[in-house]
Amino acid sequence: MPLLIFMIGTCFGSFISCMSHRYMTHESILGRSHCDYCGHTLHVFDLIPVLSYILLKGQCRYCHHKLNKSLLVHELTAGFLFILFYIHDGLSILYLSHIASLTCFYIISIIDLHIYEIPDLYLLISLLCSFKTIYLKESLILLLFLILFVYLFYKISGKEGLGGGDIKMLGVCSLSLGIYQTLSILSIACFLGIIFSFIKQKKMIPFGPFIALGWLTISLFDSFFIL
Repeated sequence: MPLLIFMIGTCFGSFISCMSHRYMTHESILGRSHCDYCGHTLHVFDLIPVLSYILLKGQCRYCHHKLNKSLLVHELTAGFLFILFYIHDGLSILYLSHIASLTCFYIISIIDLHIYEIPDLYLLISLLCSFKTIYLKESLILLLFLILFVYLFYKISGKEGLGGGDIKMLGVCSLSLGIYQTLSILSIACFLGIIFSFIKQKKMIPFGPFIALGWLTISLFDSFFIL
């Protein structure tokens, strides 16, 4: 079973890489896969996750241009994450919910990391797959607090703090995990964001990937973060 889960995860990793790339290049999600360099439509044997990359030695079968290694990284990462959630949840409704959110948050992270955008579509899909009504009231309180905090921060410093997409992403987390776990996610994201800013020395920090990493940490190791 773990091997099957891993293989399915790598397929999702390929899907994640494809959807994020098509969003950033404004391509239709319905078109057939093709080489980004020569435009040749890819054969089904060119699309086998991990295996095709290895057999083709990381290059296009048709123009022999080197492929981006991030494709292999995303496939392997998704495969291992699918196994981790399987170990954590077993085959359950919770597992499917986590996989849906993982897929959406992974796509969001790639997009935000490159073009500083958080697509509403993937937030909505994640919300629909993980929403819990018991967290509705406290989530609204958290969202109002975050909006007020961002507004006051901007008024005092003249700089933008959390973006609207970041707030909505935290809102999705709170509606699925509750306010206390979301505060833990925010703490982890801030910590990772500070480290990233010191390393990269960038004026703009894509906060979505760090929220996703916080969500991943809390979802997999929730017993260590009970407040």
